[in-house]
Amino acid sequence: EEKKDGRRDTGVQAKKGWLYILLPQRKVEEGQKVSSKRWVATGLTDTDKNVEKAIDMRKSRMSSKNKGLTDDSNVMLVMYVDLYLARKKRTVVDTTYAGYLYRSVKIKEFFRKIKLKDITQADVEQFLDYLFSADKCQMRTVKDIKVLFNGIMEQAVKDGLIADNPVKDAMINKSLALRNAKVKDDDDFFSYREAQLFLEKVESHKLYELFFVTLFFGLRREEVLGLRWSSVDLKAKTLRVNHTVTVGTRVNRLNSTKTDTSNRTYPLTDDQVKMFEHLKAEEIKNRELFGEAYKDNDY
Repeated sequence: EEKKDGRRDTGVQAKKGWLYILLPQRKVEEGQKVSSKRWVATGLTDTDKNVEKAIDMRKSRMSSKNKGLTDDSNVMLVMYVDLYLARKKRTVVDTTYAGYLYRSVKIKEFFRKIKLKDITQADVEQFLDYLFSADKCQMRTVKDIKVLFNGIMEQAVKDGLIADNPVKDAMINKSLALRNAKVKDDDDFFSYREAQLFLEKVESHKLYELFFVTLFFGLRREEVLGLRWSSVDLKAKTLRVNHTVTVGTRVNRLNSTKTDTSNRTYPLTDDQVKMFEHLKAEEIKNRELFGEAYKDNDY
């Protein structure tokens, strides 16, 4: 039986089979402040179950008045993503934020003309499929993008902009993931003999020491960039890895590594000590050659 238009609960109204929430607002008319109600479409059909969702949406909108990202129920997803990231930037380190920025580009490109409230679970699953089929993303990347997308839509639920999070139960197509997966095998890594051969071939290269340290000690990029002379003790014959340089939206220099266990000390052989001594001598030559133009630091 079709329900009549009218009140369903405090601040919830039905009209032509759809539910709306009424939010208080103040506006100025002829120089006087006037209280009124603003009708906001929920996108929910007029059912008992959806009335409960509409009540929750209104409560969220009312409680989020001063802390929500926006109260515009017609906001485009791309705009809402930017608002979400602007708040996230205050709570995460720069390299993490840079990762969010990269993942958000994929979301914004796919949903660039769609309103936040119009996105369905089917849309999300189509997007996840697209990441595999068109962008050739790997499973880890798709999962990371989905986690970010889920956080964005959870915030939208808290803001009372949508009743349900369409990302939460969206399924990743595992057959597509397997079809596009890169298979790792022993060919991806140097054998000991291959490592020796490589170093022999690059022995005269000006970046030989960089290649050697990276390969021999198995350092990550940010650890290699973070090596300083203060971490090399030529008398004690040790090399400490305790500082990193990373690039997010800016260059970050941190007196720490990725984890506590990543802070480590290596013993140096006599040949390795000679290598660092040679590197130091080259640095001294460069300092003299470039004079005031030389950028002097401990790296």
